[in-house]
Amino acid sequence: MSKQMKKLMKRLRLKKCRSYLRYATFRWIMPSLGHDPLFHMNLAERAWPKVAAMTASRKYTDRIESIDCAANSPVDEYSDELQEHASNSRPFVLRGYIDKDKWALEQVKKEAGDSINNIRVGHYDEATDDPDVIRMRLADFIDHISGQSKFPREDLLADEKGAYLANEAIPSLAKRLPVQSIFPDTDSGKLFWLGSSSRSPLHCHQHCDVLLVQLVGNRKVMLVPPHQASLVGCIPRNYNVCSAEFDPFEPDQQPSLATDLIHRLYYELNPGDALLIPGFWFHAVRVTEPSFAVSLFNKHEMPLAVGGGPRGPWRKRSYTQGWG
Repeated sequence: MSKQMKKLMKRLRLKKCRSYLRYATFRWIMPSLGHDPLFHMNLAERAWPKVAAMTASRKYTDRIESIDCAANSPVDEYSDELQEHASNSRPFVLRGYIDKDKWALEQVKKEAGDSINNIRVGHYDEATDDPDVIRMRLADFIDHISGQSKFPREDLLADEKGAYLANEAIPSLAKRLPVQSIFPDTDSGKLFWLGSSSRSPLHCHQHCDVLLVQLVGNRKVMLVPPHQASLVGCIPRNYNVCSAEFDPFEPDQQPSLATDLIHRLYYELNPGDALLIPGFWFHAVRVTEPSFAVSLFNKHEMPLAVGGGPRGPWRKRSYTQGWG
């Protein structure tokens, strides 16, 4: 074997060793040191082009696909349907997914009224880091949004932005929710939202799919597909969440030639409805009446569209393989 060939083989072996060492570093060593986000950020960066290519080739209307659920259907009857739409990166609504009559706010007060939760105040939808919060009993906050009592710190509220119980775990209520195969049955993967004049800014989740279930009242949701990240002004906030500069509910305040090119999909969730938001899809929410909802996250998995979920866990993919 010639010297040149030996050098080439040596380089190839070294390159392979470096690849495995890099994989081991990001997969095991860095997480053990508390740097798990580094691994997630790299995987999400590799996944963006794949999911963007899936959504860019489609035609869009302003409505989201939906179906009616059969009354008293088994809780896992729609698992295959949810998995199929998530794998194809297509938003989807299940109308009548849960029994809305079992989630009246008075019943919630009886079951979890003593739960102490963080209530967001001020301009929480514009906060780049942790929003301002106060601690409050769930029962007291329900009384407030129902008009039975005043908010204890009205001086902390911003104009047109009521206080918001957002992204909060309530274990006693989480146990009552139906379980689907693509969403693990854990309290940390079921987070609640409660308010009467509240909002969430346009943002996306990079390493999970979300099922937003409306329990009480209505909730206006607007989605933008992943391939239009540059048009909405995508800003990475952490390893999972990216926010957008564009406000889909107030486009007139942001005149731009690109604004007309943005595909907006609207849906108003009614009590009992469930909206599947695939990973990397931007979404924003507006609430104008007492409204209670819960988000189910398939946390610690990449979105199904890029190999996550029960059929192909991303953890088993080699770090050097990328997506494809």
